[in-house]
Amino acid sequence: MDSINLCNAIRMEFEGVFENKIPLDAFPVKIQDMILALSRQENYSIEYMMASLLIAVSTAIGNAINIRIRGGWISNPALYMILVGRPGMGKTPPLDFAFRPIRKHDAKAIKQFKLEMEQYNSLVENNKGKKEGTTPLPNKPVLRRTIISDFTPEALMRALDDNRRGVVVYVDEIMGMFNAVNQYSRGQLIEQLLTAFSGKPLDISRCSMPIPIHIEWKIQCKLPPKTKRF
Repeated sequence: MDSINLCNAIRMEFEGVFENKIPLDAFPVKIQDMILALSRQENYSIEYMMASLLIAVSTAIGNAINIRIRGGWISNPALYMILVGRPGMGKTPPLDFAFRPIRKHDAKAIKQFKLEMEQYNSLVENNKGKKEGTTPLPNKPVLRRTIISDFTPEALMRALDDNRRGVVVYVDEIMGMFNAVNQYSRGQLIEQLLTAFSGKPLDISRCSMPIPIHIEWKIQCKLPPKTKRF
């Protein structure tokens, strides 16, 4: 056992991790060290921190990698996660910490998208009224963001179509999401989310959509080291 493992084991025993049967040892050693440090220094709940990191990692991986478990049984790292606790239990700070890099990535993507849209709109304006000497237009910029919070079902499917790596629905109150689902789609969004969760193709056709959405993820199967193919 190296020094980090030994140090983590001592800290886990001191924090009561083993007594409470918290599976912290399922994480890599460096992640264990980070969780324990945040628990000590920031007073983050170990359970909430573990759950937050798990869902953030799932978001970062997205559809980039899938695992072939057996034959045609292919699984992706899609997760549903609900943090349950009374107000003031400290659910939000671990989530904010875990998703901070992804939010920074989204902020850069939005900034770049706004710049590209300004350039695109400028070209459109310059071409107005011209019959000759028009500037060829590039493809219209597409915003590929990862975190979706306030949305309609159609907007969510459009975001998922634009970002084939995947998106995460991040809401502060889960009941707010369910109420929005019932308001806009009478529960149909839940079926679509379950379809996406299983990695199956999604087809959405609406009168407001001149081009239907068809989302079919390309599967890249990776096997963990020392795993036999069946």
